[in-house]
Amino acid sequence: MSADVTARRSGLLARLVTGSIAGALAGIAYLVAAGIDNRVSGRRLYDLLLLGRPFVSSPRRANMLGLLLHAGNSAGLGALYGIVAEPRLPGPPVIKGLTFVTIEGTVLYPILALEEHHPAVAADEIGPYWTWKSFLWNWPRHVAYGAVLGWVLPRLRNR
Repeated sequence: MSADVTARRSGLLARLVTGSIAGALAGIAYLVAAGIDNRVSGRRLYDLLLLGRPFVSSPRRANMLGLLLHAGNSAGLGALYGIVAEPRLPGPPVIKGLTFVTIEGTVLYPILALEEHHPAVAADEIGPYWTWKSFLWNWPRHVAYGAVLGWVLPRLRNR
């Protein structure tokens, strides 16, 4: 294997790892913002239940599973950002992170149109996500994720 191929693999692995770590840290910021916006808005947009409840019936277990799924999603999105998006997006780091999370939200949010079939929505354990108010109240969470992702990644990479 040539030195160039080895260096590229090493660079790719470094971007994967630093992106995953940055994504996990950004996921914590997301959850902190979610806790704040739920208290302020009263919207009951509990992402952990949203993620975990389709797989288990107990809300407590759904929260635990949802936390694992959220951590995996956060790290996976961070890895995708570190490998694909961050090197290609223009602007300073925080703007890159915010741009990435805006694209992610735009692509994935429409899935919530199917929420009427979600067990936690049907049981009134969480509020509706597929409304303009909920969409807007969800943005502070995404801003927290994107800003932390964009800010942390270059700092991890430059260590």
